[in-house]
Amino acid sequence: MTNRILLITDDSPLAASLEAQLALWGYGCLTCRDASEALRQAAEEPPLAVVVDTDMPRVDVLDVVTALRQHGPTSRTAAVAILPSLADDVVELAAGRGCDRVTSRPVDPDWIGGEIDRIAARRHEDRSAA
Repeated sequence: MTNRILLITDDSPLAASLEAQLALWGYGCLTCRDASEALRQAAEEPPLAVVVDTDMPRVDVLDVVTALRQHGPTSRTAAVAILPSLADDVVELAAGRGCDRVTSRPVDPDWIGGEIDRIAARRHEDRSAA
């Protein structure tokens, strides 16, 4: 697995901001504008993490997280969701679909980078202990 992160959003300013800031964390980002493109990219090269913007019309990007969890090479991919709110029911839905962490707008790219680092480190430790 590489240090590549898939960003799933159709919000160009958000994508540019995340790409620039996460590059400072040492991550290469690939922005996908829809779920099918993200799944295709993940199948070609499993990413370290996926960041999904749930504020996209006509698509449930949480389906991407669920699909990644069901596929061996991507089952341990870190998943961060950008939600419309942090209401308990919305957070529970995202967690139930496989998201490791959630945030809402305005997005803090440094927080996302730090959470991806923590998730990846924890999963590496889990594999080493097994």
